[in-house]
Amino acid sequence: MVQKGWKGYLKTSVIDNGRGIAKKKLKTLFYCFKSSLANEEHGVGIGLSTARTITKALGGTINIESNMNQGTTVIFTTLVHSQNFKISVEELNKSISP
Repeated sequence: MVQKGWKGYLKTSVIDNGRGIAKKKLKTLFYCFKSSLANEEHGVGIGLSTARTITKALGGTINIESNMNQGTTVIFTTLVHSQNFKISVEELNKSISP
């Protein structure tokens, strides 16, 4: 049971099985106006920069793991602080399961 006043982190992973991202591009993905794609049709490169700014402001982290031809995983953690409720870990897991 998660008690009132409990603090912890919720870890979320978003996984795809796409073409992956080259290692050299991973270093700059969180910079504004940088993209893993050279094609202008796929955005301007502000999404991950914005996601990182918001995640850090909320006390969390965001990281990317990727292998060419195997896909990409975006992993982020967010600080969870239960102030006015009680919830079981099972209930919490059910509420975020697909």
